[in-house]
Amino acid sequence: MKLFVIASRFPYPLEKGDKLRLYEQVKVLSRYYSVTLSALTDRKVSEDNRQELLKFCTEVLVFKLPTHRFFPDFLFGLMKGFPLQVAYFFHRNTVRKVREAISHRMPDLVYCQLIRTAPYVHRRPRAYKAYIDFMDAFAMNTSSVPGKLSGLRRMEARRIKKYESGLFDLFDNFFIISDRDRKYYPGNFADRIHLLPNGVDSDYYKPLPGIRHTHDVVFCGNLGYGPNVRAVSFLYKLAQEGHADWTTVVAGTGLSASWKRKSTSSFTILGWVDDLRKVYQSGKIFVAPILDGSGMQNKVLEAMAQGLPCVVSPFVNEAIGARDGRELFVARSTEAYTCLIQELLADPGLRKSVGESARKFVRDRFSWEGNMAVLVEKIRLSSRS
Repeated sequence: MKLFVIASRFPYPLEKGDKLRLYEQVKVLSRYYSVTLSALTDRKVSEDNRQELLKFCTEVLVFKLPTHRFFPDFLFGLMKGFPLQVAYFFHRNTVRKVREAISHRMPDLVYCQLIRTAPYVHRRPRAYKAYIDFMDAFAMNTSSVPGKLSGLRRMEARRIKKYESGLFDLFDNFFIISDRDRKYYPGNFADRIHLLPNGVDSDYYKPLPGIRHTHDVVFCGNLGYGPNVRAVSFLYKLAQEGHADWTTVVAGTGLSASWKRKSTSSFTILGWVDDLRKVYQSGKIFVAPILDGSGMQNKVLEAMAQGLPCVVSPFVNEAIGARDGRELFVARSTEAYTCLIQELLADPGLRKSVGESARKFVRDRFSWEGNMAVLVEKIRLSSRS
């Protein structure tokens, strides 16, 4: 069976959650089906990165988005009612090229990642099935920012909701990362969306021997993403106000210059790191005070897989479903974060037991192969219909 996958950006290197999700999905799907990956991009893709995907894919196609056509096509997309993030990835000439590639290869199924790639699918009637991975409830993400929403955000949230509702006539199956995100949709839509959680490679993310703890608290993530930036601000405020008598390290892509200047001896701020496992392992505790957004926190799963005790918000654990006090700790206030961090730093035995339980939890519940079973099965069944 032949699959044609459309990605809104090249899924390697793995510095963002949507890239990691598609990379692991393609890796699993390629064990069962012939996969052609097509990726939109606004930057050059190195041959090394392309070869990384050719380890799994039968073919890798890269479609460079033309910068000289950006504004006309962007405005055209907005006039068609596209959300901003869909209009940004909409280029009429590229749409034509992708559709030609699909027609030439005659796949059994086209799999789109994110609503950004939906315009690249033919309207019915067509000769193939079409699935889409919403990943997150993006309208919820857009409207969940603390404080008063700007007019632009309100407009974008409305456009996403309206646009997504129209996709239910175009695609045959829909997938989403967590039950919380699925519940955001009205019942008649939510019933057609299948749960497809993220996973973690626990053979890669595992306790590393010989790496010394150089910090007490660690946080990693895409630092160009609002909820993560607010989490870092929370941790920094704890330290600045004198609540913290511990050291903190923060690492991730998308770091702004203003944050780099805030780095101190007790609050170390790193940028992009090639091997995040070493950053995780350099800390005694992983803390994720994320209060808004959508989806599932890959960084928490990775830290748990490495045997770190984690202190997280109720919002984070809602998508993960771990037992409070057994596989991680849930903090519901600033005081709770302070108390839990201090308690864990003072008790190496507690850190060890919770870390071991955390690793077992993600190994049992969050393997990519196990969580991808629903997608593999839906594709298999589609070949019979």
